[in-house]
Amino acid sequence: MQPAGEGPKVYWYGPVDKIGSNLAALPRVLFITPNAVLICQPTGGVTRTVFVEKLAEVVLAPPTVVRLIVAQEPDLVISTQTPTDRSELMNSLLRAFRETCGEGSELPITESQHLVLPSASPSPISFTSSHPPTPTQGHTRNVWDGSDSIPLRQSPQTQKDSQGGSIRGIMGQLEEEKVASSTEAYPVSTFLDGVSSRRKPQQGTGALPTQHSPGSPSRIEWAYEPQQPTQSSLASLQQQIESQKRIIERLQHDHVNDAASGGLRRELEQARALISDLQVALRSQEGAFSEMVKSSEALKTSETIRSSQDAQIHALREELQSVKANLVRRDAGDEEWRKKIVSLEEGHRNELQAVRDAFAKYDEQVTTYVEQMKKEHDVTLRELLQQKDSLLVKQGELISRVDQLESEKRATQQQRNLLTGGVWRPQSPGPSASLNHSSHDISSDELRSALLAKLNRYTNSNPVPLGVGSAGGGLYNPAFSGQRDVADEPRGRTPNQRKHNSPQLGRARDRSIL
Repeated sequence: MQPAGEGPKVYWYGPVDKIGSNLAALPRVLFITPNAVLICQPTGGVTRTVFVEKLAEVVLAPPTVVRLIVAQEPDLVISTQTPTDRSELMNSLLRAFRETCGEGSELPITESQHLVLPSASPSPISFTSSHPPTPTQGHTRNVWDGSDSIPLRQSPQTQKDSQGGSIRGIMGQLEEEKVASSTEAYPVSTFLDGVSSRRKPQQGTGALPTQHSPGSPSRIEWAYEPQQPTQSSLASLQQQIESQKRIIERLQHDHVNDAASGGLRRELEQARALISDLQVALRSQEGAFSEMVKSSEALKTSETIRSSQDAQIHALREELQSVKANLVRRDAGDEEWRKKIVSLEEGHRNELQAVRDAFAKYDEQVTTYVEQMKKEHDVTLRELLQQKDSLLVKQGELISRVDQLESEKRATQQQRNLLTGGVWRPQSPGPSASLNHSSHDISSDELRSALLAKLNRYTNSNPVPLGVGSAGGGLYNPAFSGQRDVADEPRGRTPNQRKHNSPQLGRARDRSIL
């Protein structure tokens, strides 16, 4: 019997008495959640669920009775322990109604002095609500821990015992009123909830409940009227008691029969409706079930693929790590190679510059050498031409002198012959003269041939464009001007010595000597 603090699941819970249409008061535990009102057994099983959104009206009866009128469902009549509990219950119920239906929604509340039950036959107690709670409605079927037990339906014998208890309660109240009438004391009226309920005193007095007819609705009326002294005798009270007993027995018999048959019919109808609903739900869920099976198979396939992909991902990660390590090593090697290449390029540039400097120096030396050889060649050529001219002059002089000597010799021979008295005969030139003449011819031809052959060899050994030499008209090659055909010349001689010691000049000197 406590309000549920700030928790989002239960707004209020506490023990209550559930009053049936057969006037039976059954101990129950009531829970108010954001979406529903749950009636549970003390053992924990849920006996009824009333959705807050289906509440149409609330009727309050003194002192602690609350009647919940539910749309398209039997009404729910409960009684709390104290008026404070009823006040807290109503506050929690209004809060749940506003949260479920909106802040602007209001639940009609009516206060009545008369509580009219819906029918004389009790409504069957169902195992579950006709509208089971969905997973999004914020409450579960089992409210207490360990409340997996399902409440049993009341058997006809239990209902009969409960009705017998209510009859005994009525008889007890009649006895109390009889004693109160005889003693003229302040009477105590009790609320008839199906059991003797002297623990709930009411203010004022109330009339006994009257049954108008066996088929009419049961009504419990509280008529607060001024106390009037009773002047009836004990005989009249006994008659009233007997008549009430007969009425109660007849009502009890009719009520038991109607309750049993009506309850069975309602249970059968509810069972048929439940079976029909289950069949419809099963037919409607066949496609969904097949889709769920397909989805389950697809999920298993995807899980298998995912596991294989996980292995592939692991292998790819390892491969990626190895590739990264190789890249790091290659980058380090590339850096070393770049340094080596830079050093090699620097060395190559230095070597190339050194080679270029060496070539420039060599070109300078070669140019100097070529210029020097050119000058020497020009000088040598001029000397050779001068020597040639002088030799030709000397050769002419020698020839003329030889001819003169021969003519003088012939003249001398003729004179000698005349002196000796012999006959003069022209004689052929002597062997020395012919030899000198032939040697003269041969020497000049050999000298000319040797000079031409030497010039040809020099020209053939230097196949580059020739330039004009010095004033002597000699041949000049800037690249090979210093080269000479000295293969046949003895070593250890200077060019001038080789020039003056040639075979032709030697033979010319011999002829001049002769």
